[in-house]
Amino acid sequence: MRQEIEEMGVYATSFREQFDRLEQLFLIMDLALGIIGFIAMVVATIGIANTVMMNVRERYREIGVMMAVGGDAKDLQRLFVIESASLGALGGIAGLIFGGLIVLGLDAAVNMYLDSLGVPPISVFSTSALTMAVIFAGAVLISLLAGVVPARRAASIEPAEALRST
Repeated sequence: MRQEIEEMGVYATSFREQFDRLEQLFLIMDLALGIIGFIAMVVATIGIANTVMMNVRERYREIGVMMAVGGDAKDLQRLFVIESASLGALGGIAGLIFGGLIVLGLDAAVNMYLDSLGVPPISVFSTSALTMAVIFAGAVLISLLAGVVPARRAASIEPAEALRST
């Protein structure tokens, strides 16, 4: 039937074709958002590693004192890894709160538009508790991994050299 209509010079499309195009559009959007998310994750990892590295650098003398009074290198390393994990936990909580507010705002805007058309309200954007837990765990894990190298560097500081520095 579609071919007969097109032979008459009228453009015709089926629901299946439109659905396939929409599905392709969503696939492209998912891919683009995934790439953007990956880049953001790499930037965040570098930022956290830099923050912890600067923390080690600023506390160089304190690290020397800790090591001189008998502090264990493993304990010192654990301290900086825990600090980086805490940084990730706070960032994850802040990100979830900020993202949640954005989602609520977008949902409200969509529902206002639908209300103006006389359509009943719907929930367009929703996130499950499992997704939020995975996001939070991911933020903490990335922070842990980003803090390992600076923590090892802090643990390898020689006490005498650190105490001599100003």
